[in-house]
Amino acid sequence: LEQVQLCGVLPQLPGILPLLLGLGFRVFSVEAAQLGYLRQVVADTDTGKAAAQVERVCQARDSASVRALLEQ
Repeated sequence: LEQVQLCGVLPQLPGILPLLLGLGFRVFSVEAAQLGYLRQVVADTDTGKAAAQVERVCQARDSASVRALLEQ
């Protein structure tokens, strides 16, 4: 089984890491300064709920709707 590693700032953006977890991503390369924050987000994320949120985001009609979902 191949793993895809996601590098860059995307997981650090507000509301994005739970979506990435909901999509099945598990390997990230991020700035060391962000590890504490991101570790807490991972610990607080229910991947089942995150997967349901992915479905809602994918069905959103416009970017404003996506932003609203990410702010929840």
